[in-house]
Amino acid sequence: MDDLEFRRRAYAEPDCQSESFLQFKNKSAENTRFVDELLQMDEKLKQAVCVQPPDNLVEKIKLKQAFSDHRSYREHWRFVSFAASLLLAIVVTLYYLPLDSTGHERKLQEGLLQHIYSELDHLNDRQNRSLSQVNRLLAEFGGSMNRLVAEVSYLGSCEIHNKPGVHMVVKGDRGPVTIMLLRGVTVNSQKSISDQRFRGLIVPTGSGSMAIIGEKGEPLQVIKSELLEQIHWI
Repeated sequence: MDDLEFRRRAYAEPDCQSESFLQFKNKSAENTRFVDELLQMDEKLKQAVCVQPPDNLVEKIKLKQAFSDHRSYREHWRFVSFAASLLLAIVVTLYYLPLDSTGHERKLQEGLLQHIYSELDHLNDRQNRSLSQVNRLLAEFGGSMNRLVAEVSYLGSCEIHNKPGVHMVVKGDRGPVTIMLLRGVTVNSQKSISDQRFRGLIVPTGSGSMAIIGEKGEPLQVIKSELLEQIHWI
């Protein structure tokens, strides 16, 4: 047995009684002292492990855990309730807040033009919808129309600015005119829309806003006045 093997054996089993181990231990005072120190340490560890816990220790731990769980549960639901209330307040505020005050006016304008360009085929539709058909769709959004302001060549629903609305195309002087009735999308005042092909208006209404977009040169103000006079919202 060499010195390395002796120390490895001593760490693993300081009270080893093998002849080779005992001979190497008694070979020098240093080896004997080393083994004795390990034996003393081993005895202290055994005594520490053998310490008896108090009789009511388990009950105290369970009681403390129960209080901790109850407190955590209350704090969790208090946080969830606060977060839900805050989220609801934000949603309600954003739903009814005018677009100008939140800086979304440009996004609305871009969204309207993008919607028209993505559905350009509707400008060539010839559905010739009746007043009753228009009113059936308007009724889903809480509106009604007294009479048609022009021939309705397309009628459908759409979603602009994450809000559902009515999409109509009517016959204009310069070509088809797109009308979008957006319930819940508000603006403070009349806004203009224009690009290389189209120009239009966004007009506030009692339920949200109305977009009127046609070819350049189309008399949109006339169409706007007639629509505001003929469409009513509940």
